[in-house]
Amino acid sequence: MASSRQRPSETTRIRRPARSSGPPVGLIIAGIFLGLGVLGWAFMSGVNKPNSATTMIAAAEKAYAQGFGSTDVETKLRLAEADSSMSAEQRVQIKDLRQRLKVRDAEVALATHNILGTTYMQKKLKNYSDRYLTGKPDKPKARVFLQRCVVFKQRWPEHPEMDWVERQERRFAGFVSLSDAPTFEDVAWEAEALTYAKPRDYKMAFDALDSFMATASGDDKTLAANLKKTMEADRKEYHEDRMLQAEYELKENTDEAAAVQWLVWGVIGMGDQDMSDEAAKYLLNMPSVDAYLRGYRTKQPLVFERLKTYPMIKAQIDKLGD
Repeated sequence: MASSRQRPSETTRIRRPARSSGPPVGLIIAGIFLGLGVLGWAFMSGVNKPNSATTMIAAAEKAYAQGFGSTDVETKLRLAEADSSMSAEQRVQIKDLRQRLKVRDAEVALATHNILGTTYMQKKLKNYSDRYLTGKPDKPKARVFLQRCVVFKQRWPEHPEMDWVERQERRFAGFVSLSDAPTFEDVAWEAEALTYAKPRDYKMAFDALDSFMATASGDDKTLAANLKKTMEADRKEYHEDRMLQAEYELKENTDEAAAVQWLVWGVIGMGDQDMSDEAAKYLLNMPSVDAYLRGYRTKQPLVFERLKTYPMIKAQIDKLGD
């Protein structure tokens, strides 16, 4: 008799994937990262790394083409030279770029220097010529003009408008000669031209009169001495007025630049030691005196050179450095 109990069904088995014969997954992933690391190291060690010679030379060339300053270009070239794998060809590239940089810097320096010459020409030559030398000028006025032409040619020999100056010199050739000794009329006008405007330059005016009196005699010497006495009296009043003006500009107008201008000319333009010392002390007490002295060195070299002749100011200038 068949049993009513049914045969139990077989337990369903879970099918497991067959064991792979390849490397474990973890090892594969580790290998991938290792490979990426090697590639990264190769990239950073090769020509495309940030400071490689190839990269930095290209950056320097770009900076040069875009008109960046020499310091920026040179910094990139030095980084390129720090790459031990730099080739001989790349060294030639660097040398060539430095030479082009040197030429450009010289051109920029000359252009900047000549800008100062243009300012001098306009103020001291062209404006003067328009005011005093139209028509038939007199000799003293022409003589002062030619003296200024000499200064211009000495200071800015490569100025692009040098031909204008030379034409003016030819215009007065045979009419006035600077090799001839000046007359009293000549030196009187020279002194007036130095002091008829502000800032006044009594120092140079008195130098001209003293030089004339050293060789003059008779009435000419007396006239020159009397003129100097008159100007000395005017100078005292002018100096006191300009010192008050400097104080006013500083305290009331808060205009340091204007105050500094009057003090600078108080130092170089008075031709009197006590007056120069008074102006120098005020100038040196200005908080921004170093910045202003640097500005005069760059933008007004003729004034700056005169400032250096005063010991109190020269001591401060010597501290400026570059």
